[in-house]
Amino acid sequence: MTQNTYVASTGVGEDDSLVFDGTLVPVKELQDYMRKDWNLYGFLHKFPTVSREQVLEEIDRAARETAKRIIDSGQDGALVFERTEVPVKYLFDYLADGQALKDFQWDFPSVFVEDTHDAVVTSGRILEVCAYRGLAQDMVSSDRAVVSGAPVFTRTRLPIRIFFDYLADNQMMKDFHYHYPSATPDQLIAVVIAAGKALEREFQG
Repeated sequence: MTQNTYVASTGVGEDDSLVFDGTLVPVKELQDYMRKDWNLYGFLHKFPTVSREQVLEEIDRAARETAKRIIDSGQDGALVFERTEVPVKYLFDYLADGQALKDFQWDFPSVFVEDTHDAVVTSGRILEVCAYRGLAQDMVSSDRAVVSGAPVFTRTRLPIRIFFDYLADNQMMKDFHYHYPSATPDQLIAVVIAAGKALEREFQG
């Protein structure tokens, strides 16, 4: 994937690291921050020279990079996990059906465990970007007045990051709903299906 020069350029940081264009802020700062926090507004407050759109573009870029690494085109044109003929859609069908990653991995051992984990986490990040851009408000939304703008299940205060991290940790949807009942089962299923489709679009984008 060609680097978007609007987002970042090389050789400007103190150690020639990749930095956000027009700033001295290393892209690595965002990557480290997003592993610890689910709200990009904290990052923008800490690094005001970086624009919101630059951050969203970088998250998009990282998602596409991951998608290209774990997904391939199958012989029939369906998108499959790298080095296999297992459709990516199957993973999200399993999750939407209330099963855990370990169930999918048991039935499809040819798919690397790391790839299923990355697929779930990355699909969640893609939906977060959609929420920040106001593109999926029927399912996920972002409002600075609600949980400081963290993407949440619409009409709740429940960040979707918690849900995708939960699934990526081999947990089941029914257990998530038991602990976090503010999102309905229908909402959870709809978001999982949307995430799978979003990941596939990212690969094709």
